[in-house]
Amino acid sequence: MYAPMVSRRILPLFLSLACSTGSLEPGDGDDNDSGADAGIDDSDVARDVTVNVDLGQVGRALPGDFIGLSLEYSLVGPYLGRDPAQLNPAFKHLLKNLGTGTLRIGGGTTDTSCWRTDAGAPLPSGCSIEISSNSLHIIARTMQETGWRAILGVNLSHYSPSTALDFARDGIAPAFTDGGLFGLQFGNEPDLYAIQGRRPDTWNHGDFVSQWKSYAEAIHDNATTSSMRFLGPVYGARSQWFQSLPSFITGAGNRLSGGGVALHDYPMSKCDGEVYMPEDLLADGAIDESRQKASTAAEAAAAGGAELMIDQAASISCGGADGVTNRFASALWGIDYILTLAEAGASRIAFHSQSGAYYDPIVSTSTLVDGKWIYSTRVLPIYYGMLLASRAGGGRLLEARVAEGAGFRVAAHAVRAGDGSTLVYLINKDPAAGGAVAVTPSEMRGTASSILLRAPGLDAAAGEVTLGGKKVDGESGAITDPDAEEVKVASTAGTYLVDLPVASAVLLVIPDE
Repeated sequence: MYAPMVSRRILPLFLSLACSTGSLEPGDGDDNDSGADAGIDDSDVARDVTVNVDLGQVGRALPGDFIGLSLEYSLVGPYLGRDPAQLNPAFKHLLKNLGTGTLRIGGGTTDTSCWRTDAGAPLPSGCSIEISSNSLHIIARTMQETGWRAILGVNLSHYSPSTALDFARDGIAPAFTDGGLFGLQFGNEPDLYAIQGRRPDTWNHGDFVSQWKSYAEAIHDNATTSSMRFLGPVYGARSQWFQSLPSFITGAGNRLSGGGVALHDYPMSKCDGEVYMPEDLLADGAIDESRQKASTAAEAAAAGGAELMIDQAASISCGGADGVTNRFASALWGIDYILTLAEAGASRIAFHSQSGAYYDPIVSTSTLVDGKWIYSTRVLPIYYGMLLASRAGGGRLLEARVAEGAGFRVAAHAVRAGDGSTLVYLINKDPAAGGAVAVTPSEMRGTASSILLRAPGLDAAAGEVTLGGKKVDGESGAITDPDAEEVKVASTAGTYLVDLPVASAVLLVIPDE
């Protein structure tokens, strides 16, 4: 049976219903709301997998906006809108479904996009996109109407601290007078500049740090822009410069305060012609390297008084893989990836979109009809995974462990929500098996509720994905209210028995008492 997903706007009501069932004391049996099976010994509860959740050891807090999106500058119009007065309503709704978040505008087009410093002046060489006042107001207006905040890329390929200041002072500051700006980034994957012909062969990490600081100082030292925050260094996913991250943090000094360390991550790559299948996204070890790098980077960031953001992420680089990153397996991968990197120390994760890529969470186009912009906006399966994982925003991490001898491969994560309830994420990573998962919290609780994300198979397209039996509306971007499924306590140990089918994930909401 499907248990519908809840959009964030109604989650507090859903959780309050889930948490109003009261607590269960051992031996209460049928007289307690937890159900008739509460008197059964835990060893008699049949299960394929056991997950233990420690409610006593509460870890670090996740920001409420810890899930975000990343877009190229070229996608601002078709995604956000062509006019501040004609924003894309479906895209706004899709942002709101995720709660609050950060929208990073940049990517590869950061270094091909420029602000025209004088009305009659030509754009610098290498600039194919003009960042206009109109586009900045579109971004700002979208942020203000959704509660999101923007991270804007600033061209470093055309090295000019004075031009960067002009952009920040004359373009960004006036557009964001009513708020909505998180910070600025300088350049995109500067480790590749020499290969791309943007810098001489002698270009090195020290040169980059020097130029990054020049931008930061120019903007910081101006009265109009002095409060703007900065993020860096935005190395490429497999950059050898990653080893130099501590020296960047040291060199940036207090200019990272309030902003943070930002890096790119793609656990897999098809840049050299690799071939992937949907089940490869769920393979053992698929995100191990990402977890290790995030842990190392988070420690380095913390030592410098900053937070870690993965500002550009997707499962497979070089545009993703058709039939894989645009299929349901990516949704299950996304939940596990988000929560694994959060446990490793990442404070924010933004999933990237670029024109023609197969990994985009959202795809949108625009057409001008009789003087009015019409937008066609749809989601890919990974958006559903982001939607489910976003419920953890603002919570505190807990430990969830899959016991040895599991009958099929399951990933488990747990978060203490702001209202005291416990969110347990169960992700079926086995392409051929499913079954019963016994979830045992370290303390007895009452009747829980479950939310099911599933599709007919790992290779299912977005139209076949359901979040609690519901789908994102293709026109409005809305998702309807859920019908929560009760999960009663199944044993004297306080165990919950959850059905986890093939190609599915479940969010189990355990009340706070």
